[in-house]
Amino acid sequence: MSTDDEKLHIPKWYAVHIKCHHERKVATLLEGKGIELFLPTRRVKSQWKDRKKLIDFPLFPGYLFVHIPLLEKKKVIQTPSVVKIVGTREPQPLPDGEIDAVRRFMEVDIQFDPYPYLIPGKPVEVIRGPLKGVIGILAERRGQHRLVINVELINNSLATEIDAMDVQPV
Repeated sequence: MSTDDEKLHIPKWYAVHIKCHHERKVATLLEGKGIELFLPTRRVKSQWKDRKKLIDFPLFPGYLFVHIPLLEKKKVIQTPSVVKIVGTREPQPLPDGEIDAVRRFMEVDIQFDPYPYLIPGKPVEVIRGPLKGVIGILAERRGQHRLVINVELINNSLATEIDAMDVQPV
């Protein structure tokens, strides 16, 4: 198989830009088409007039991720409320490991926040704790060290407090 054929036939993770507040609707439609997807959410306490309620909000509003061979991009693009598969001229796959890092954040019981996208700084690898093996950017915020995981293609990030002793330069 040539390199171009491999691009078309081997499934990769792609970021899909979606109309605002349509993430769940699009996820349901894509699942109905048999497409593997990942829609990370975070639980947020919402105050209503008469009560407080926990609501799951998309971690990256306006985006979800699909794992498809490029040959199946038409199935995604033709789905209602899908704006495009993210990329400059053509869909651009996410670098290996970014989706795994976001999944790790979702699986472990730690506090994390969406974090504004950073211009890449010093890359570090977590060497102990529940995120051991995750590679990210070490940032400092109000005197506390934070591990930031960038999802570069959609200019979004996740961040958590981390002890500087739990990371090492990559």
